Amino acid sequence: MSISSILDEQVLRVALAAVVLSSFGIYSAANVETRKASVLTGRLDDAIPFMPIFSVPYLLYLPYLFFVIGYGIIASRWWANIAASALAVQLAAAAVYRVHQTHVPRPAVHGGDVFSRLTAFIYRHDAPYSCFPSLHVAYALLSLYWSVHLFPAAFPAFAGFTALIILSTLFIKQHSVADVVAGASVTALTLLILGA
Repeated sequence: MSISSILDEQVLRVALAAVVLSSFGIYSAANVETRKASVLTGRLDDAIPFMPIFSVPYLLYLPYLFFVIGYGIIASRWWANIAASALAVQLAAAAVYRVHQTHVPRPAVHGGDVFSRLTAFIYRHDAPYSCFPSLHVAYALLSLYWSVHLFPAAFPAFAGFTALIILSTLFIKQHSVADVVAGASVTALTLLILGA
């Protein structure tokens, strides 16, 4: 392989990483109130306690996602598969948001502790719409899947962190159980269809 072709591939990888990471903004565009937004919470969701401490793994999801997906595209041999799977998850979720907008009711946040303030920060900056499927769950599981290839020795740490992210969506009332199941299903189907 010539130096020129190596440089061309690296430029392509960086450009693709930029496209994929930029595509995450589709969620923000879809996360708006509509008159037809439905609520999918049920008794199981009501039984889950509100625990603001879970705002920490919820917020750490973005660095986790950007690191695994960005690094995977720029520096691994699975770069094309990682990019394709990340874009497929985003587009599948966006299609669902377009067809079936959802809303998750949130509790009032009264505490003045750091975790309550972090949860209030999340609530201020992330509208409670476009919840089904949960992209936090879909992308956390996608990142876990690719971390097995990228960092196999660190799999237990990635698995534990992914579990915390998924639980955080429920414990800070950002998502319902149905959203979590749907997010996991989107990732599973994406990987199955792409043969990743």
